[in-house]
Amino acid sequence: MSELINSMQSVLELAGGSSGLTALYLAGLIALWNQKFRGEQQNGYLFWYGTITLFIVINPLFLMLVSVFLPELTTDYMMLWILPVVPVILITGVNAFPFQRTKKERTIFLAAFFAVMILAGTMAYTRNHNKIIENAEYIPDSELEMILKVEEYRQKNGMETVLLWAPQDIMKYARVYSGNIYLLYGKDLWMGSMDSQMHQIYEEWQREAYIYMENAPLYLQEITETASVRGCDVLILSREIFDMYQTELPEYLGDGQYVYDGAGKDYIIYVKDNDVYSTSDAAYGEWISL
Repeated sequence: MSELINSMQSVLELAGGSSGLTALYLAGLIALWNQKFRGEQQNGYLFWYGTITLFIVINPLFLMLVSVFLPELTTDYMMLWILPVVPVILITGVNAFPFQRTKKERTIFLAAFFAVMILAGTMAYTRNHNKIIENAEYIPDSELEMILKVEEYRQKNGMETVLLWAPQDIMKYARVYSGNIYLLYGKDLWMGSMDSQMHQIYEEWQREAYIYMENAPLYLQEITETASVRGCDVLILSREIFDMYQTELPEYLGDGQYVYDGAGKDYIIYVKDNDVYSTSDAAYGEWISL
């Protein structure tokens, strides 16, 4: 139950832009309701629209549908289009302004209003304390850590693009973060939308590749062969799936086509053995210490 409540709160704050703006939005709805209660109907439509969208956003059914069919809503700014945060806050301020009788009161009110707006929006788009330029897509820390390693590998090797093959939790964020990261297959595959006219149609080898990666301990040979044939530059394996199968993570894949190049809390990264950045002594020493 507490996990559900936390999820509802997170989605509400994401839709509002920040916890401060969301609080102002809720206060604005209360003010609009008070106006409606007093018979002032000029902002009635905004009140009902804001209230209905609020209940949609915090509805557990909405959370379930978004996580299954539209996960991108939680990883980019699309969520911010749902709640009418700015109109509600501004109209509330405009309606409160005439109650200030003197010029001094109005000056203080305007200064306070703008100060509150600035303070409330200071953390907007910076969820998990990441700056917008670093993590504008709200990528979870563990996945972001590995995607940054992929980008570091690409840049240090002077590569314009890099072909990545990884578990779906990495793949669904990698392309969103950087257009220089190409994927062996996209999110439509694991969302079960392969045959829809709205999505790509995948080949049989891509469907098999997805099965290999999501059950990596059972298909290490197939993963190596497929990665070599398809020209993958970087492979990432999940610690969790190896723990589940009670299997040790390998130092290298196949006969050494891909070697260990770094690790995160939940993932291990492998790169081509013939690349400059792949076979550093530092990486090997790190593997020995794991």
